[in-house]
Amino acid sequence: MTGHHSVSAPKRAAFLRRYGARLEEVRSPAQAGVDTLCWVIGLSLTAFVRFDFGLPPGSQFGAAALLGFALYAGGLQILIGMMLGLYRNRWRYGSFDELGTLVMSTLIVGSVLTLTTVLGGGWGVPVSVAMGAAIATLAPMMAVRYVWRLVTDWRLRPDAASARRVLLVGAGETGTQLVTNMLRNPSARLLPVGFIDDDPAKRRL
Repeated sequence: MTGHHSVSAPKRAAFLRRYGARLEEVRSPAQAGVDTLCWVIGLSLTAFVRFDFGLPPGSQFGAAALLGFALYAGGLQILIGMMLGLYRNRWRYGSFDELGTLVMSTLIVGSVLTLTTVLGGGWGVPVSVAMGAAIATLAPMMAVRYVWRLVTDWRLRPDAASARRVLLVGAGETGTQLVTNMLRNPSARLLPVGFIDDDPAKRRL
């Protein structure tokens, strides 16, 4: 059993390196497409809630208009996101820096959408829908990043059956960074299980 794990762990690490490298190559366009889809979902949800889960009959505001407005919003999201560095791999995926930029870009797009509807160029979409769509869209955008971050961390975690369990001396900032690096580097085959520190306030970390 031990020999099987010692052979499979390096193979898994090599696979994860190749898979991660290929994913990074398409990360930006893939995320831009997902964010555009989130705008379609967010605007649709906001409109359905606004009109009691239906669209007003006999109005120019229909499914086609809603889809066109959502694609317009998606285009704005990509443009502003590129300007702010959101789709240029500037930050670690799912980090606080990236999420902060995501919030900023979404609010800017929401403001532009609201201004568009106020000026009468929003395909008949009500101002209230444009205003509320940013919040409804931001939730699935953040959820996708959070879930993918969890999946990535889980895949990169060293194999507990073959990794060497280690204790780290010092539970400060350096120790925390070492734990993060170990848990995201399966090829190192080191699994942190605890800290040794003389500060009583850092117990049960």
